[in-house]
This record gives sequence, structure tokens and C-alpha cells, in this order.
Amino acid sequence: MNIEELKEAVPITEVLAHYGWEDDLVTNGWGEWRKILCPFHWDHTPSASLNEDRGLFRCFVCGDDRAMDILDIVQHEEMFETVKEAKAWIERTFL
Repeated sequence: MNIEELKEAVPITEVLAHYGWEDDLVTNGWGEWRKILCPFHWDHTPSASLNEDRGLFRCFVCGDDRAMDILDIVQHEEMFETVKEAKAWIERTFL
């Protein structure tokens, strides 16, 4: 399975839920982006944004200046050195 197929097969919400996110989408946001509570730090006011259609997540408090996809999230949270390691972990865990 290539990376694009993997991103289509595993929803970003499933990966975020693995790390403790609960489906608490806040309806306000901009365009396709919705504000959510970040699963990676204690968050009582939505500080992150989620774009389910594009499979992207971004927290404005955690300090990463870019939107992350499922590979970025797993690579960061599992402390993998390569995307290849993250891809293999996602395949084992979610497929």
C-alpha cells in the first residue's frame, strides 16, 4: 500500500482518537477547518484545527507551525526517525 492509499484508508480522526482525542468537533471554524480540543496537551478551549477532508491537523499551542497528516502525527508521537517506520506502525495498528 502506498502512502496516499494509506491516508485514504485510515481516517485522521481514528489516529487522533488513538492518542486520546474524543469527537468534540466545535462547529465554528473557517471553511473546511473545524476547531477541536488538542489530544496532545491539556486543552479546555479548542486550540487545534482539523480538516477531515484533507486529513490534516494543526495545534496552535503545541508549537508545530505546519499542518500534520497521519504520518506526521505518528512519527512525532511514537518518536520514529523515519516516515517508513510511521507507515509500518500505522499499517500494523489500524489495518
